[in-house]
Amino acid sequence: MTERQSKKQLQEVRFFFDSISDGYTDKYEAVKPFHRWYFRDRLEKTMRYFPKVENSKVLDIGAGTGALYQKVQSLGLNVHYLACDISEGMLNRSTIPPAQRFVGSVYDAIDDSSRFDWVAMLGVTTYLSEEELNKNLNFIRGHLNPGGILAITFTHKKAIGVYAYKILSPIMRFFGFKKGVAAQDFYKAAFSIDEIKSILKVDYELVHFDFLNQTIFPLNHLLPRLSIRIAERIQRKSAGWLLSVTSNEILVHARLKGSH
Repeated sequence: MTERQSKKQLQEVRFFFDSISDGYTDKYEAVKPFHRWYFRDRLEKTMRYFPKVENSKVLDIGAGTGALYQKVQSLGLNVHYLACDISEGMLNRSTIPPAQRFVGSVYDAIDDSSRFDWVAMLGVTTYLSEEELNKNLNFIRGHLNPGGILAITFTHKKAIGVYAYKILSPIMRFFGFKKGVAAQDFYKAAFSIDEIKSILKVDYELVHFDFLNQTIFPLNHLLPRLSIRIAERIQRKSAGWLLSVTSNEILVHARLKGSH
């Protein structure tokens, strides 16, 4: 992807998330059972290595409407929290204080002197070109304190649900279903486990992998409660190959090499 194409990609993604920002927080409520289950499960696992100490410095890249901020606030700790997102519409619907949220890509939005103990980047890599992903990871590498943790998610290329998503997306666009991510024709990146390891291994030590969202599109929208029950059973009972091929997203916790 050329630099021009990469910028066009960001513009299209920004426009889309601005357009759906009104009411987006409803996805975390019971009226959207699949999204509620998926987002909450991801948040719980994201917090696995969160530094539960006073005055930790936290950066939320792709903060959206502030679900992670609310989760951190629920801990009752005094945390120095900064957030950024390319979508102004999403941030404006968050409860993140205006002085702590910034519109734009992290390398432009966050002061270069800032340093962090914990960085989260959830649901972002899917929408980034290779160039943009590298720019984000380079920023994090230069601003993560020794011993600090990066929590980052990737769409899992080899998941059954991701294959179904790719097949059905053009059909949804053809029939005019344009409200969801699936119907958008902008670039969406997906990664195998080996590719994720290759991307991170140069600068990071991989601490933990979590497999997320063991549902299959579009059944997770058509029969959400059944899909959730099946996914929870897979999480409890499965390991190895079955867990891997049913997991649409992978959460990685990593720290900079030599920073213990």
